[in-house]
Amino acid sequence: RRLRFERRAETFTISADPSFASLWLAPRLAMVRPALGRLEVRIVASVGLDAMAEEGVDLAISYRKGAASDIAALDLFTERVIPACAPALVEGHVGPDRAEMLDRMPLLHIDPTMGDDVYPTWRGWFTAATRQRKDIDQGPRFGLTIVAAQAAIAGMGALLASELVLRRHLDAGHLVEIAREIPA
Repeated sequence: RRLRFERRAETFTISADPSFASLWLAPRLAMVRPALGRLEVRIVASVGLDAMAEEGVDLAISYRKGAASDIAALDLFTERVIPACAPALVEGHVGPDRAEMLDRMPLLHIDPTMGDDVYPTWRGWFTAATRQRKDIDQGPRFGLTIVAAQAAIAGMGALLASELVLRRHLDAGHLVEIAREIPA
């Protein structure tokens, strides 16, 4: 509301992780459109705190905790990171034995050195689940969750990612959650 009345610029710039922006934020923009009045929305890839003013960022959505002292921050949601895959990969398996399928299923990795660096790794998930797997670091690596999600939908293996980011694919039946009880 304040931006609509006080701001002279005609754009409202949001900085967000590319996968979050495309899978969660973009589909919801129509809901906030009326509140922005004449402001046009511009979404940019995640911008570092030191470059936000230079880039003209009005709102940053980040997975990181903490913010500079001159930036107001608040928690938007609590997320669950879930293992998910194409329905065909778990066809006929129900209940807790589905989690055991992860011991054999190909694993898709979101490589933190290539882009999205906010999710736990499969190694962390298996450790928290007190499970072991020798080839835990094997499998395709993707720089962005959105690309890894497409590989999971195509049946290439299991993906460990944000339930919020994957929600549209889960609701549409393109992906299924493999294990309900996810280790913290």
